[in-house]
Order: sequence, then C-alpha cells, then structure tokens
Amino acid sequence: APDDTATPDDTAAPDDTATPDDTPEPDDTPEPADTVAPTVSSTSPLDSATSVARDSTITATFDEDMFATTVDASSFTLDKSGTIIGNVAFEAHTNVATFTPSRELDINATYTATLSTAITDLSGNPLVADHSWSFTTAEGTWRAPEKIMTDTWNAGTPQVAFDSNGNAIAVWHRSNSIWANHFDGTNWGDAEQISLYANISRYPQVTFDSSGNAIAVWQQTEPGYSDDIWANRFNGTSWGTAEKLETGTGNASDAQIATDSSGNTIAVWAQFDVDNRVSNIWTNRFDGTSWGTATKIETSAYSASDPQVEMNSSGHAIAVWSIRDGITSIWANRFDGTSWGTAELIETETGEASSPQVGVDSSGNAIAVWQQKDGSVDNIMANRFDGTAWGSDAVLIETDTGGAYEPQVAIDSSGHAIAVWAQSADNVYSIFANHFDGTIWGIAEKIEESTSGASDPQIAFDNDGNAIAVWYQSVGTSYNINANRFNGTDWGDAEKIETSADVNNTDPQVSFDSNGNAIAVWRQTDFDAGINSIWANRFK
Repeated sequence: APDDTATPDDTAAPDDTATPDDTPEPDDTPEPADTVAPTVSSTSPLDSATSVARDSTITATFDEDMFATTVDASSFTLDKSGTIIGNVAFEAHTNVATFTPSRELDINATYTATLSTAITDLSGNPLVADHSWSFTTAEGTWRAPEKIMTDTWNAGTPQVAFDSNGNAIAVWHRSNSIWANHFDGTNWGDAEQISLYANISRYPQVTFDSSGNAIAVWQQTEPGYSDDIWANRFNGTSWGTAEKLETGTGNASDAQIATDSSGNTIAVWAQFDVDNRVSNIWTNRFDGTSWGTATKIETSAYSASDPQVEMNSSGHAIAVWSIRDGITSIWANRFDGTSWGTAELIETETGEASSPQVGVDSSGNAIAVWQQKDGSVDNIMANRFDGTAWGSDAVLIETDTGGAYEPQVAIDSSGHAIAVWAQSADNVYSIFANHFDGTIWGIAEKIEESTSGASDPQIAFDNDGNAIAVWYQSVGTSYNINANRFNGTDWGDAEKIETSADVNNTDPQVSFDSNGNAIAVWRQTDFDAGINSIWANRFK
C-alpha cells in the first residue's frame, strides 16, 4: 500500500504564536497624583443645633483617609469667648475627629467648633478653608431642694458664693455663731462653725476667688465691747482662724465683701466714730496673703450707712453707701487696684434715697441702683460709671405708680445689667425687673404673675448673659421660694424651687458658677418643730 507518511508538503503550517518580540511592553505611566482637597462630610452636633447636651463630645467625619497627626488641639478647636480646653483624638478607620471638652459645657451657651486648614489628607492636601459650625447647649433645670445643716439650732441670714470650678460655699448664722458648708461640685459636706468665739455673731457675707479660696465676714459682739467686723478664710480645703479686721472703738456693722480672680479681697462696713458722733464707711483689703490696715474711705461730717461693694476680675472695685445730710443721698468711691479715690455724690434728686446696690463689669464699668422718694412714693433709680466718671444725672428705671423697694442689681462681663425690685401693683407687692443692654435701660416688667405678695428679690448673672432672680412669695399662711430665669433675651415663667408645705421660706440668695450652674439658698421655718434651718437647690 502506498506510504501514508506525510510528505514535507503535508507538514502543518507554522504556528502563528507571537514571538517574544510581539509581547506588549508594560505601561510605565504613573498614577495621577491626588490633588483633591478633603471635605467634612458630617458633624455632631449639627450646625445651628440647639438644646445640645452639656456632656456632649464634638465630632467631625471626613470624606477620605486623613493624615492623623495633623488633627490635634491646635487644628481642631472649640470656642466661646475664648478657646475651650479639651482633648482631641482621630480614629483612622472611620476618619472621625473627636473633641472632648475637659469639663461640662455651659448652660444655654453658643459654641463654635473649627477645623483648620492645617488638617490634610494622606497626600498632603489641606482643607480648602477652615470649616466652622456652631451650636447652642441645653437649658438647665432646678433639682431637688436639700437641707444643708443637720443640727436643730435656729439658723438664718444665709449667703452663697461660687468659684469658677463649680465649688460653692454657703454661710449663715446659727444661734450666736457663724457656720459654713462647702459644695464640691457634686455634694454638700458637713456644716462647721467658722467664728472663733461663742459671742453673738450675725449677718455673714461670703465671696470666692477663681482658685477656690473663700472669705467670709460678719458682725460680732464681744461681751463688754462693741460690735466688730471679723473674717475667716477657706483655703480650698479648710477654714483658718477667724480674725478681727478693724481696731476702732465704735460699733461696726453692715459688713460687705468682694474679691477679684486673684484672691484680692475688699471688705467695707459702717463704723461709729465715738469722738465725732457719726458713722463712717471703712474698708480693709486682703492681698491674697494677709489683711492690711482698716482705712476710712469717706470723710463726711454726717452719718453714713448701708455700704455695698463690688469688684471685677482685675481688682477694680466700687463701693456705694448712703449719707444722712439733712436728706439722705447716695455716694460712691472707687478703688483702682492700688488705692481709693475721693468719695462723690452720684445723685442730685431732692427725695430721700436709700438701699444702694452696685455691680462692676470686667472693663471697670459699674451700675448703681437705689430707691428714692419722689414726694409720694419710692422709685428705683440708677446711675452708671463708664470707667472714668459717673453720669451727670440718675435715671428712673421704673414707671409704675406703686411704691418700689428692695432694689438689687447684677452685671455681666459685657456690661449688661439687670435690676430687680419689689413694687406695689394692683394692691399687692410683685417682683419687677429691667434690663440694661450696655447703652440704655429697657422697660420695666413684672416677672411673676401671682396675686399674692412677693418680697426680697435677689439677682445673679452668668458669663453668657443669662440671669436668675429669686424671691419669697406669700401663699396663704406661708411663704415659698420662687425663681425666674432670663435667657439673655426674655424672662421665662416663675417657678417654685422648694417642695415644702405649710412652712415659711425666706431670706433667699442666689449665685452662679462660670458654667452657668446656680445655687439658691434660703431659710426655712418649720412651724411644728419651731426650728429655722438652711436649705439649698441647684440649677444645672
């Protein structure tokens, strides 16, 4: 048979498989550089959020991976009239930056968070511009009232003061001695006696500096001697030894006290001059270490009384008082941080004036208020010190036809002020207020709507322009402690801040810390037990 072996012509065609020369070359073109700026995709709280919890952390989420070391305390900040201290962290897996404030945020305050252009992505692209957003924290509420003394002795005339860290001190007289209790930001401690002797001690006042030191002053009667002014200092941990502030032989009374942020403290009082048979206004200053020598700050030949003093954080102070010179008038003197000036008359009306009060702002401006007769009724008057001089004329800050009494005033760091007083309206005493916006007074308004009598209003301001007024109000046969809050723009609704029934609650006082928390204290009379005790409530 023929040979079937393939001939060369039958050999398969050559394979068309590409030769090495036909293999595509690798693409050496580099990837395009990342030049896209990162953005913030979300924040918490949201921009313009309100009622934000005061214990919130502030967070921002980025739309891409970020260079973690660029997110720090200098590039992620929180501000409210100054930078807020806090800790900054960055979570690379989620691209979330977190700012944790070092302490609880203020009540009803507006904050601004900012991420700066120092923050970059992994390619070094910064934010196009600083990213800022703002939010407002929640309002506070009154908590449960509590008794801050445990003994069964009669007590009264409580006072309270806060420091910048949320610590408070309340003082009061109990029987013939002065007592105090310390609030550590969370709880009250045990009340303790701070006056040295068992002599008659009464009418205490107290003030706190920003470092947690407090000073209390009071009037004390020693057997066979005159009434003197005494003081004791709390060093942040314990009270010291009480000491006398003056060496005069005449009776001293009406002690008041104020302090600056560094602990410099000024006390003022009225003291009888046994030789000239008049009372003068005296002062002594604590320089952070010790008290100086008592000094007279007015030289009138007529009797002076009712001194008040207020001091700003820089150590500037203003004292006001009344002088009986045929007709009672209102006077003032200023301490410039080093020395007192010359006393001057700050009103020129023809009616009897009394009950002066004063507030001083951080710039050294001051507002004084007092009550003054216009022939038929008492009105509330005011004058302003602009850092250089008092106004040429006092102004009337209420226009109701009923008599007005018991004025009080508080001023915030921006120079805004609120005055409160009790005024006869519709045959009952009500609590009125007026707001000074830094330039002019507004229109007086009633801040409680009860048809029963109200009296003894007190007022305090926080750092954000919020204020709280407290007073006692008649309810049948007893008195309640009521409060109203000014939110920087409007007053709210008055509310009862103690829960007692069929007892008398009087002598209210109120003070703020730097976060907007407040404490009110008052005296409560238990008719059945026949005991006066000291109570407190906290606004937080």
